[in-house]
Amino acid sequence: MKCPACGKSLWFRLPECPHCHASLGESGPPARPWTVSLPCWVFFALGLLNLTLILLADWAPGNEGWRESFRVKAPFAFYMRYVMPLLMVALVLFMLNGRNWARWVFVVWFGNAIFWQVIKAPQMAWPQAVLFVVCAVLWFLPRSDRFFTWGTTRAAASAPDASPAPASKGADSSRA
Repeated sequence: MKCPACGKSLWFRLPECPHCHASLGESGPPARPWTVSLPCWVFFALGLLNLTLILLADWAPGNEGWRESFRVKAPFAFYMRYVMPLLMVALVLFMLNGRNWARWVFVVWFGNAIFWQVIKAPQMAWPQAVLFVVCAVLWFLPRSDRFFTWGTTRAAASAPDASPAPASKGADSSRA
């Protein structure tokens, strides 16, 4: 995309050109703020790292007996170890695209998981709890909220009034 005023290349979606400061209009969604990008990329990297470590530990040579006994004794826990990092990565990708439902699912789902980890082992869970709280606060700041709710506020503003129009008396008398 090029700036219509100065013709220079624009790499990011911004409300104004960084070169000549000409307004680019409000035709598209707002630019993704760092308060969304930074926490999302952190959790994306942590999700991939977690999944990689789980796969390496489970499928390492010599772990076949342990893996099979764990899968048989607790199949739900065995498969949830794979689902949780995959869910984290998928939700983060949706959040990077501005999906508000993904932000809420992420906060509720992983907030619940971290809450129970803090209850069970507070000494072990405090770093991830602090990281999660800081990131959740960043996702709900006003600039992040504008990014996530841009489409819904725009649709609500352009929706016609839902009140029905009064019927004319002539239309009712023609049916009789």
